[in-house]
Amino acid sequence: MKKFVWINILLLLVTLVAACNENERTEKAIKADDGFWDLIHGIDYQSFDTVVAKLKEAHTENPQDVYTTAHIGWTNFWALTEGIGLGITQGEKAMQYLQAAEKAFSQASELAPDEPRILGFLGYSRLTLGNATQNNDLLVQGQADVARSIELWPEWAYFGAAYGLDARSPYNSPQFEQALGYYWATMDVCANTDVDRQYPDWAPYMELETLEGPDRACWDSWIAPYNTEGFFLVMGDALVKAGNTDAAYIVYNNAKLLKHYSSWPFRDLLERRILNITKNVENFRQMPTPNQPADPEASLLVNTNISCAICHRGDADEYYERPAWVGENAGDFLVPFE
Repeated sequence: MKKFVWINILLLLVTLVAACNENERTEKAIKADDGFWDLIHGIDYQSFDTVVAKLKEAHTENPQDVYTTAHIGWTNFWALTEGIGLGITQGEKAMQYLQAAEKAFSQASELAPDEPRILGFLGYSRLTLGNATQNNDLLVQGQADVARSIELWPEWAYFGAAYGLDARSPYNSPQFEQALGYYWATMDVCANTDVDRQYPDWAPYMELETLEGPDRACWDSWIAPYNTEGFFLVMGDALVKAGNTDAAYIVYNNAKLLKHYSSWPFRDLLERRILNITKNVENFRQMPTPNQPADPEASLLVNTNISCAICHRGDADEYYERPAWVGENAGDFLVPFE
């Protein structure tokens, strides 16, 4: 009997050690992450191929590393959205990047089924791929992934859910109405109350700014140094597309409340948005040409090649410390709410 008990204890210890080792990150993974974040923060766009190669090497060394796997997905998704204007994404490459992103996010989600950011991007990838290939099964799966990500982390996930719907939906469609609903839901969960739809002034909620817990997704951080400014520009665009220029004017101006607004690379773009707010109603209602770079001055921001950069581009180290869930300890924060 004692022998049986000791065997079970040893098996349990082996299992626990194996689980811990899966969360340990290799040196290759950590260095690959550095390149990934330089790409996302706009420090070195020329390194795209190098970043992809290093992430793949790290993944080969440890296929159980959740964030190496997910970063392969995010890098390919970035190429799909941002790479057109940079000459990275041309012709058939767009579909290749999309398929690679969906595959990587699917693998990462198997390793961490309740990681809301991975689920969200898995859903966005499946919805985009499903629309491109008219695959209804992928569309259904993608909708379920996005819904689950919202359930797990609404402060983060409503924004992304709105983004995809906004980009591909006519202004007078039910899908666009849902996108607007998701934008408003983002403001509501971040304000911890129902924000005034007629006068959505963000000044009363600035005291809620935080780098901790789920609410950190509502604010600027090392991950996205201009996250909140970008959100207000994107939501303002959606309100202009809807023809609600009064509310859009207030939402655009909310971006100016953020303490690092003056250093935001897209500050001038937002201020031109305000000047051209009436003219842009018709501009923003035009559907984009697939795989063609759209002019950020006269196009809905979500359809341009700065749709990620609007929040992520900037010197994150200037204002923020790198959080614990980036780098060697990332495997310990699969759902980093704390």
